[in-house]
Amino acid sequence: MAPKPEPAEVRRNIEQGRTALARAMGSLTTPGVELKRGKGIAFYAIDPERPDRLIRTIDGRRDRGVFENGQFKVVG
Repeated sequence: MAPKPEPAEVRRNIEQGRTALARAMGSLTTPGVELKRGKGIAFYAIDPERPDRLIRTIDGRRDRGVFENGQFKVVG
């Protein structure tokens, strides 16, 4: 078992944690994630109607499918 930290070390760690949280607060409270969509870059999401399938969006086209042997396969 590790030795118990000294009270001064505990206070220092708490203060460092609070400082780090204050720096990150703006990012943590901003909703969403911004993803840059470039030509030829595919985005995948779970199909809400069929959770066993994916939706692939690439260059403005949407396809439903699955991954087989590491490749996306379009299925109806």
